[in-house]
Amino acid sequence: MEQEIQKQDLKEKIFETAHLEESSELARTYFSECGLVVKYIPVSYYEKLSEFITAEIEPLLADKSYHMVERLRMCSKIKKDKEAIHLFTSGSYFSKREAITFWFRDRILFCPWASGCNRIPYIKGFVRWCDYLKQLNSNLMKEIITIQKLKRQREENGNHNTQKA
Repeated sequence: MEQEIQKQDLKEKIFETAHLEESSELARTYFSECGLVVKYIPVSYYEKLSEFITAEIEPLLADKSYHMVERLRMCSKIKKDKEAIHLFTSGSYFSKREAITFWFRDRILFCPWASGCNRIPYIKGFVRWCDYLKQLNSNLMKEIITIQKLKRQREENGNHNTQKA
């Protein structure tokens, strides 16, 4: 319970500082505390990250009090090479800049081109994605445990039937 409170406090701190460079290190810490490891995440799950970031970009672009890059959006193509997985973003005056790069050596780089409010959707989308993966992992673990219990029950029932015969 205390660990969940600490994670919630960390998440709040990340959201409060999402416009600052320090949020990158906090987000990396959050990723680790969620028990996530870059090399074990399927590429299709990075597509979901792109969706989370897009969901964070859209309301900020609509709010004219933010001075965000116009027409900011995630690129649909995700590049995987032998060293990393790269997500890209485009805006009104640039295309395919680095959004987030996941290095297989467990280093994550967040939009090095962005400052201020332009960082916010990437950091917040990333944290929400971590929560999503953590929940998926939790549900998967529950399914695995249930399957293992059923398997044991079948084996025990098979042993009881064999002993009776």
